[in-house]
Amino acid sequence: MNTIQRIYKAAARAGLLRSVTLISPTRSSRTAWVEWRESDDSILHDLVLATEITITFPTIEMAEIRQGDAILADGKRYQVRDVRAIHDGSETRARLSPL
Repeated sequence: MNTIQRIYKAAARAGLLRSVTLISPTRSSRTAWVEWRESDDSILHDLVLATEITITFPTIEMAEIRQGDAILADGKRYQVRDVRAIHDGSETRARLSPL
């Protein structure tokens, strides 16, 4: 277990992370603890508030995540819109859309 995994495990034990399941039509499902963020952005000249959802996690936990995959969190399904390696590649950030 590397340092980043230890940090995420400690954060999960402290209740700071959310458990999600990666659902892929071609690969087996996988559950991981992730940092979950929701931020609101104004669009259409401030007429509509859009929520952007991002998850951040150790790359090794869900290395197979791809754009178009589904994520299940708290009984709700989300579609992966974008996947990017961050920092030194030991963490991954994915943007999600509700389904």
